[in-house]
Amino acid sequence: MPPTGLRAGILRSFTVTVDQDRLERIDGTEWPRLLMSLCFLHSIVQERRKFGPLGWCKPYEYNSGDLDASIRFLERHMYASSQLQWSEIQYQVAEV
Repeated sequence: MPPTGLRAGILRSFTVTVDQDRLERIDGTEWPRLLMSLCFLHSIVQERRKFGPLGWCKPYEYNSGDLDASIRFLERHMYASSQLQWSEIQYQVAEV
């Protein structure tokens, strides 16, 4: 059962999924901001589940495995290219 509350969800993401090693893997100011954004998205979707299917096209639980996969994709994307491709990031994280 995920924690209740947005703050509790973000704290859980940063204590369970994101560690200091992961924060320091990539240099630059974008990496911690994007990592925080992914954890924020994860917490919002987790909190949103209490409203049921209202407003969703398909029922789907964005779980911690999806958060981990999104973080790994973003990490690889930032290693591979010097320029961020926002359309790829949006597709990979939000659409898939």
